[in-house]
Amino acid sequence: MLFLCTFLKFVILCLGRILSYGLLKLLVFDLAKVNLKIGLEGEIEWKILSG
Repeated sequence: MLFLCTFLKFVILCLGRILSYGLLKLLVFDLAKVNLKIGLEGEIEWKILSG
């Protein structure tokens, strides 16, 4: 019984780590996409203003 509890705790910990890592990666990717979008819009605006 004790072994089962320890094993379940370990599995939950591992799943939590994997999930939080995946969420972190998604968050970073979303931020990168937003920065890229702003950068492209800024570039487009700059071209229009200089042209």
